[in-house]
Amino acid sequence: MPSRSSGVDLVRTKWRLGRTAPLLIILACPPVAYPQPVPRWPGPLVPHPRVAVVLPEALPSAELIVTGRAESLALRGEGEYQAGTAIAKGQWITADFAIDHVVNGACPSQRVSVLFFHPTDIDSLDFPYQIQIHRRSLAFLKRKGDAAYSYELTARVGAIMRLSPTAPEGMHKLPTPFSKLTAEWLAAVQEEDPEIAVPAFSALRYFDCARSDILPVMQKVSSSRHPNIMCEALKTRLWINDWTALDEILSLSRSASVPERMVALLGGEVCFVRSPDAVPRLKALLNSPNPRIRHGACYALSKMGMKSLLPTIAQCLSDPHGDVSFQALVGLIDILVVCKGLEGTPRVPFTRKDHAEALKAWTAWWEQKGKPIYGTQAEASPLRAQPDKGPGTGGN
Repeated sequence: MPSRSSGVDLVRTKWRLGRTAPLLIILACPPVAYPQPVPRWPGPLVPHPRVAVVLPEALPSAELIVTGRAESLALRGEGEYQAGTAIAKGQWITADFAIDHVVNGACPSQRVSVLFFHPTDIDSLDFPYQIQIHRRSLAFLKRKGDAAYSYELTARVGAIMRLSPTAPEGMHKLPTPFSKLTAEWLAAVQEEDPEIAVPAFSALRYFDCARSDILPVMQKVSSSRHPNIMCEALKTRLWINDWTALDEILSLSRSASVPERMVALLGGEVCFVRSPDAVPRLKALLNSPNPRIRHGACYALSKMGMKSLLPTIAQCLSDPHGDVSFQALVGLIDILVVCKGLEGTPRVPFTRKDHAEALKAWTAWWEQKGKPIYGTQAEASPLRAQPDKGPGTGGN
């Protein structure tokens, strides 16, 4: 079994993508003691015809990005790999790649081999840095100062693994030139190969990228003719606090040409907006014809902790969609809990599926008591900064 002393290092990063098979990524530094070859490949592992290859540290003063093909895959043998106190049993696999095109920089070679470990019992172990990725397209990364290449599947993983030499404990140190170059390259290939571009754009959201580097690219890609790419670009803009993306989300929610699934995904991202600067646009989203967008906006407003938003949230009690009215009900109570204002409020139990009676009671309370107290609130400070007004409890 290879060890750290023989040049094998565990990529200390983590990714999760749907229900795809988990693969533990290994950086193989020559020389490597391969297990004995096994004559038969036990199952299908079909390479993608295109390979996104990211080699950001291959040269001291330049970034290198190439595309290529996975030409062959071979099972080297059964074995084990240890990460801390956890030991996984699995298969050592090699993949040979041919480089077709240099997008940027100078490529040191035309071929490269990749060694990776595929755990077969990963579900029974607690690996702190396990990674879940697709098993069709491949990408790889060259580390600075050696000839080691790491196995990856899609451009997004190449970008993720770029962080391991500089930020092994977390994904927060992505260098500005690399983030900008990656974003520009993805923008160039997005229409040609959306299967690679979509997950790669998604990966950029997990980095501490410089907003000035990737914002122009994200704004451009937001007009892509591919709904998946457009959706990923808009979500990335929200992650870097570009609140103008909320205006475009509102327009998309009113368009019959945008798939309902895409709009629902965007509504889920709206839920995580927490900036007071986005409040006017979030209020505008409450007028969207799509209930997922309205729900996301109501949720975001409810979690901001601003007493001035109580009237806006109370208006959502009358929303015709049950999820939105339920979120308004929960949000109203949550805010009142924080500001100790639940005394005298309705004590009507409710659930997501059965909250009609609670809605009636809380709507009546708001019109009679809540609106005179909170309807003219103008504070924009978080509720947690408000003085304590005494204890209070309420039904939920």
